[in-house]
Amino acid sequence: MLVIAAPIFILLISIAAYLFYRARNNLGMAWAMDVIASILAFGLIIFLRFRLPTELVVKDWQGFTGHAANILRFQADYTSWPFAMMLMAVTLAFILTAPARLGQLSNPVIWTRTLVMVSFGLFAVFAQSPLAVVLAWAGLDVVEFVLLQSSLESERLRSQVVLSFGIRVGGTIALVSAMVISQASGLPLEFESIQPNASLLVLLGIGLRLGILPLNLPFTDEMVLRRGFGTVLRIIQASTCLVVLARLPEQLFPPVWTSILLSITFLAMIYAASMWLVSSDELKGRPFFMIVVGGFGITCVLLGHPAFVGIWTTALLISGGVLFLSSARGIIWLVLIGMAMVGMTGLPYTPAAPAWLGLIPAGFNLTAISSIIVLILLVLGYFKHALRKRDEVPASDPVARTLYPLGLALLIVIQWGLGIFGGPGYWGVGVWWASVAVSFACLVVGGVWFFLGKNGRVLQPNSWIVMVGGRVGLILSSILSLGWIFVVLKWFYALFSRFVQFLTEVLEGDGGVLWVLVLLALLVTLIQGSVLP
Repeated sequence: MLVIAAPIFILLISIAAYLFYRARNNLGMAWAMDVIASILAFGLIIFLRFRLPTELVVKDWQGFTGHAANILRFQADYTSWPFAMMLMAVTLAFILTAPARLGQLSNPVIWTRTLVMVSFGLFAVFAQSPLAVVLAWAGLDVVEFVLLQSSLESERLRSQVVLSFGIRVGGTIALVSAMVISQASGLPLEFESIQPNASLLVLLGIGLRLGILPLNLPFTDEMVLRRGFGTVLRIIQASTCLVVLARLPEQLFPPVWTSILLSITFLAMIYAASMWLVSSDELKGRPFFMIVVGGFGITCVLLGHPAFVGIWTTALLISGGVLFLSSARGIIWLVLIGMAMVGMTGLPYTPAAPAWLGLIPAGFNLTAISSIIVLILLVLGYFKHALRKRDEVPASDPVARTLYPLGLALLIVIQWGLGIFGGPGYWGVGVWWASVAVSFACLVVGGVWFFLGKNGRVLQPNSWIVMVGGRVGLILSSILSLGWIFVVLKWFYALFSRFVQFLTEVLEGDGGVLWVLVLLALLVTLIQGSVLP
């Protein structure tokens, strides 16, 4: 039971805090209860570090018996614990920085919804067996769908919720299909020993849930989903998918498949990293940031090093959390942003350092060049968005002024703490020349860009470089975002609807009974023709 103590505890206390707020209308007490709940759940996750591995097994669940893959198993081990620690750190930072966002629709309703999502996210992170993952994903999707539909008023955003829900359900169905195929072959699906015929379906399901298909995510314009709730929600969705990638075996695909999948992955990563760089702010670029993080995880698996998925994920998502949760700036904030960027580069003995071994296992080659380019674009985009003008924390609010930098500093402490105590392989030199190349390129390009901006020599919106780059980006976005697929599907749906409406009008008319008899006679004739020799 210890492995699910934290998600159950945070779920119950967050609901209690919301009910207390509804009964007493005491904003401060509701926030204090959420803070206490997050701190205690955070402490439970830290306590788990000294009890690894810890698991909860539910056998003979609804008739699924006979094999370890067909039971419900939730396990805290060196694979899942860093993901859970990162998720709770982001959650606690979200709650601590909430007083600085009270003017941005930050209230107990949003806090409760966030903590409920975190609770279900922890269940999904700790899910170890395929059956447990399917149920955790399904529960997470249903809760997200209900909460978002109750949060949004725009019909356009509501339709995007339905589309996003359908895509994630498609990812879950892909995992269920892999389970069925493996069961039919006599070897029930297990992540640690997955068969090649099911591995593509598992990868497809994870890719769908990560948002790679389509290469864009909604909700970037809705205030309630932007700074706080939206950030935690996206990190939850990424974590619950990438932790499954981290459990996959080495040498998952044949070399031919690996080359094709790597090419597709790097194409998506370079596109997403470029869109992250040119986005007007970090929240509009956040979907593309998540795609790059997922791409690094998929690349590690394709190259046969899934053990490094967790290192990339925790280092990059925590750095992203610092930026995405930042609604104000100051001297301390600039120091934290600098440390977050250093943590992303993978310099020796930094949080992401060992993860380079998952991307560049064979020395300098095309994969190494592509990985370096993607990370350079990612760090430069981070630098650009960090320099964007922000508000100051209100001086009249001592709670916000004190806890706002504390919440962001907590993320940096956890990022570097995971680099040291995350588990085997979380600390080291990595591929030093790759991290140095990224750092040097970012220093040169970032320094030149900063100098030109300070002296007023920046590209104007009407310059030919900006216009050409914008047109090329628009074309690539139209193709790679796969939005045209949904236009085609919508056209087929409209055509089918008109056909059904036509049949309805025919059958409901004066000759409807006659047409029913004709169709019945045709059906009987077809059945007789298929039965008689």
